[in-house]
Amino acid sequence: MTIRGSVLLLSLALLSVPMASGVAQPLDKRAVVQSADTNNDSRIDRVEFHHRTTEAFFLLDANKDGSLTLEEIVTGVQEANPQKIKAADGNEDGQIDIHEYHNALSRDFDAADTNSDGVLDAPEVEGMGGGAR
Repeated sequence: MTIRGSVLLLSLALLSVPMASGVAQPLDKRAVVQSADTNNDSRIDRVEFHHRTTEAFFLLDANKDGSLTLEEIVTGVQEANPQKIKAADGNEDGQIDIHEYHNALSRDFDAADTNSDGVLDAPEVEGMGGGAR
């Protein structure tokens, strides 16, 4: 089952989760690239994507139990689609662990990487479903 559209939207929203500043600022898609682009090459490689989305996972994990509930995701990501988030819960235990989370986002990275070069550039990020808020 693919959850491409919702997880791409989720990954964009997660990439816009505040880092150390603690201040949530809505990011447009180009700002998403800049926020995750730690080597300043104007692209997001898998390592940068993994690092940034891992940070977001732990920021969203409000009770710090190492997994995300639907409630934690919906609270932290305003545009999250509950039905599609549930689809990421591979073992159907009502929680998304870090492995389920990364599996879903890895598939979506691949889908967004339209030229298969292993990085997401601004046009590929702009082509993702939904908006980055």
